[in-house]
Amino acid sequence: FLPDLTTNGAHLLADSPALDTLEALSLGEFNGSEPDDVAAEDLASSPRLGRLVHLWARHVPAGNGIARGLARNSHARGLQEAEFFGAGLGANPFAEFASSPAAKGLRVLNLQTNYFGDDAVRALVESPLRSLSKLNLRYNSLTAESARLLATWPGLRSVRELLLGGNQFGASGARALLASEHLTGLT
Repeated sequence: FLPDLTTNGAHLLADSPALDTLEALSLGEFNGSEPDDVAAEDLASSPRLGRLVHLWARHVPAGNGIARGLARNSHARGLQEAEFFGAGLGANPFAEFASSPAAKGLRVLNLQTNYFGDDAVRALVESPLRSLSKLNLRYNSLTAESARLLATWPGLRSVRELLLGGNQFGASGARALLASEHLTGLT
């Protein structure tokens, strides 16, 4: 857990042998000067993150940099859980990450409170992600369009826990989701 990682610290850590065996990385709840997107991207793209399994970015305004760094990281292939909770993640950086080899093995994806709108859900359903067991999309300014996109997404079949509260699906969006032939695995 790195609560006070600065821009300089992120650049230094990206080259550190300490990352060689790291399986979990938690960034967030900054009390000082948090890393900027460039530093976060450098850290997330470090070739030393080849053993990374869990990434948690909580309340970090550098979500775009983290997503872009992971997207271009050819060594981070074992990632199973990614959390961008209130990380300022935008639809385009998320699209880059979701379609990258780093995201291919994801089982848990938490995107709560990024307010990125329907474009991010469009990127999700167009991505190769098909093995998610948990998907959290709460509080992202999603509309009925997102609900309809999710309803037609074959990747929804593997999802066992789907969190959608705090969005604006309306009755038509809720009906589309409930009628989905892919919404079969919820527990």
